Amino acid sequence: MTDAFTRTLLPLDFSPASEALLDVAAYISVKYGSEIVLAHVIEESLIEHAASGYNVTGLLESVEKEARRKLEAYRDRLEEAGARVSIHRDMPVADPAVAISSIASEEGVSEVLIVNKGWGWRRLVPFGSTAKLVIASSPKPVIRIRAVKVEKKIILEWPDNPFHSILVALAPDSKAEMVEYVASIAEKTSSDVILLHVGEEEPREPQVVSQAHDILRERGVNARKMVIAGKPHARIVEVAEQLGVTSIVLGRSLRSRLTDIVFGSTLYRVVAEARIPVIVYP
Repeated sequence: MTDAFTRTLLPLDFSPASEALLDVAAYISVKYGSEIVLAHVIEESLIEHAASGYNVTGLLESVEKEARRKLEAYRDRLEEAGARVSIHRDMPVADPAVAISSIASEEGVSEVLIVNKGWGWRRLVPFGSTAKLVIASSPKPVIRIRAVKVEKKIILEWPDNPFHSILVALAPDSKAEMVEYVASIAEKTSSDVILLHVGEEEPREPQVVSQAHDILRERGVNARKMVIAGKPHARIVEVAEQLGVTSIVLGRSLRSRLTDIVFGSTLYRVVAEARIPVIVYP
């Protein structure tokens, strides 16, 4: 079991939304002691010209040099804010989502911090953004922060106290390791935890809810249970808003049938619609 906020991977593509995550990373490091691991992946599309006979060696060297300069500048900025920071030694030329998942394993991080930059209807496309592909493949928990545009300015929806209260959405096959991870967050942040199970028919408390409650109580975490009926994604978001929780945790097990993957599962709809941070456990 990996404790939360020991080493947090922050992959950066140098976009304004990505850069805005630096303040979130600084918060996590200063508040909870996590080491921030900065990384950048060079888009593999840059080498596609090589197949057409172009020499891209010089281009790649220039891109890597500039990217490393930016990462070092970001490291300095984070360290000035009091954060602990390191830079991943390699800068792979690869598909970003695949490389980010690989780096997360190699660095042994406790979680990956990403921003969802989809605007409008594109937020609901299950696959089609690096953020969603990282969520689908990461071997480590992924903390998704949503970015919105306000008068052409990018704003991150990041509460002042993001882990004051945590809503944990449980499916019958949710992992005990996810609950342990939540417990480690609650121990560091003094969070209150709400364990929610949504059944589409008459709600009955599955064993996973009582087991999760026992795990949290044994760790000294203040937790309560809720079992309700309805469409899972809609009810999860609705309950989060009604109770004023500051983050949501759910597992990748909430991605179920192939049709759900194509047209929008509970997992991806919650990730798209929730205005607060969402942590997806692998």
